[in-house]
Amino acid sequence: VTAAGVAGTMVLGPLAGIFATALGAFFARKSALRHRAFREDRARVTGFLNTVKAQMATAGSVDATFGNYKQFVDRKLAERARFYRLFKRWNFSFLGGSSLYAATALTKAGLAIAALAGAGALISNPVGWGILLGVGVVGAVVMGVSSWQFLFGHPKNERYERYFRDDNPDLDRSFLSLIDLLPAPETEGAWGAVQLRAELFESLEKRGDALDRFIKHAAKKIGKKPRGVPADMARSFVARLVAGASGTGKLLRSGSLVDAKLAASQTWNTRAPHLTTGTLEAWLGSADAKNTWARFCRRHLDAERSYLEKKLAYRLSIYERHSAGGDMPAEADTEKLKALAEFFTELDAGIERDQAALEQIRLYENADARRPVPDQLMLAILSKVKPASLDGMSPEALRKELATTVLNDLPRRLRDTKGMLLENEMQVARARG
Repeated sequence: VTAAGVAGTMVLGPLAGIFATALGAFFARKSALRHRAFREDRARVTGFLNTVKAQMATAGSVDATFGNYKQFVDRKLAERARFYRLFKRWNFSFLGGSSLYAATALTKAGLAIAALAGAGALISNPVGWGILLGVGVVGAVVMGVSSWQFLFGHPKNERYERYFRDDNPDLDRSFLSLIDLLPAPETEGAWGAVQLRAELFESLEKRGDALDRFIKHAAKKIGKKPRGVPADMARSFVARLVAGASGTGKLLRSGSLVDAKLAASQTWNTRAPHLTTGTLEAWLGSADAKNTWARFCRRHLDAERSYLEKKLAYRLSIYERHSAGGDMPAEADTEKLKALAEFFTELDAGIERDQAALEQIRLYENADARRPVPDQLMLAILSKVKPASLDGMSPEALRKELATTVLNDLPRRLRDTKGMLLENEMQVARARG
């Protein structure tokens, strides 16, 4: 018996088992609480949207914008429900496996201590050791199989939690989450509260459709596959290997890390089966891209402008009603009154933001051959930054930023905004409840 074996049996094994059990217990409890809270949120949201739909049906017909939004919410709530259910199940499986492993590790440590103390009869039965070994192996296997969630489940759960905390200019959480607490005009009913969120979803869908069309057209012209379409994984893998080899070879020959990186990038852009930022950047500089880019900008900006105009009009109507003293609820607890006070304090700043964003979009849309507007403005609109922050960019740097934005940043932001919108609907339901 080696010292390492004794240490593993008496110290390291039990410590690993105890740590794994504690970790499993923490995540099992956390996932159980989150699953229960989600079920309550889902019931509230579903009940509210069903009420709105029933009111619309009674009045004559269900608004198409609301119908599409409700379908999105129902679909995503079902996906979340399945995720939280499986997430909780796998966390409890990990807890069960780690508990078995910890129990056998502690038992073996106790028997080892007993043997050192002279109680050899206690551990002389090989059947008992076989059972312990079998239980420990089962626990380790269950723990190992359940550990996949730490690679896939926990990152997704963290993303959902960020959706609850984060905000962006498209969502404007502080505004959308509190308008339901305001007394709505009698003509609007429950639809008036959810209307703006449904309008935002429609705007995001149209922007996403414009982006998909642009990327597919660009990929077809370049001779690549668009991202999001299953590409040839083998070709992608080989392209990465060849690009790495090209960069390494260049580094060995020239000794320049910059040249090596450039060589690897050029090889990857050429060999990759799908559209890359490098190939898109090069294509954006061609005459062939001009009309396609203009169509994308027009479609994207039409969808964004339409929503901003409705949002600004809604803000202004709230401002007018509040100025007339008719926009505080008759009954509200202290916490809601405080939130609403902050809401009205921020209302002026929100109106200014919406007006500034609309001014940017209209400036781009009203440009013509006599008054060309540089693509810096379009990049500013897509990236949600001030145009002045992009002054001085070279055409090459601008094309690179545009390619990165439309291929990487914009799809991610559209996806995340929809996720935050869903969380916002649940947040609103909790505030109403």
